[in-house]
Amino acid sequence: MTVGGDTTPPLAGDKRQFTPLPAGLSRDATAIEAPERPAAKPAAATPPAPRKRGQPKQGEARPAPPPKRLELQLTRTLA
Repeated sequence: MTVGGDTTPPLAGDKRQFTPLPAGLSRDATAIEAPERPAAKPAAATPPAPRKRGQPKQGEARPAPPPKRLELQLTRTLA
């Protein structure tokens, strides 16, 4: 007899699929030859000097900032 239009079949014992883990896992325990530490990275090229913050001192000239992306596009060709 269905109640409220339920047409799902009843579960027969509600046994769920269960796969037990293998009991006798055997793994190879031999040492793998590999360096203990990662190789040192080569030193990067000299990083640019950090820019000073704030207003420049009197008589000090700061280098011009690099051009913006839109300014670079005006000088490029279409090809």
